Amino acid sequence: MLKLLTRITLLPLVLFAILGSATAATAADGWLPNVRPATRVYLDPALENHATYPVRLDGLQEQLAKRSKTDGVEFYLVIAQKGSGQIPAPYGNEYAAWQLDELVSRNAGSFDPKRSVLIMVIRSDKNPNAFSVAANAGSELKAFG
Repeated sequence: MLKLLTRITLLPLVLFAILGSATAATAADGWLPNVRPATRVYLDPALENHATYPVRLDGLQEQLAKRSKTDGVEFYLVIAQKGSGQIPAPYGNEYAAWQLDELVSRNAGSFDPKRSVLIMVIRSDKNPNAFSVAANAGSELKAFG
């Protein structure tokens, strides 16, 4: 048991040492950011730098930060390009839901689990005009319905 705990503890440290403190991580085959409380909008570099259909979110960071202060709710928006990997069975075809769950599990402690709203928007890898969306509201917000 001690060997297993040691391996589990050392693995993240080794990965961090190898990969450095990158601001984003790859979830299976897709892009996911490391959530920081002061940053509300995350845009996949593949979308921002897309040669034909780039995505621009000018001013949205400031708008969400202002809205977060006004409403007392932490709003986070992640927009990413769909990866090509296999979606785990429980998610069916819901790639955005899978990626949102990955984002939440990888960034636990980075946002208020009671008063936050995380929105994941995934652009299709086949059609730049097609998107899937998933959202996760904090426990206090879910009580509002």
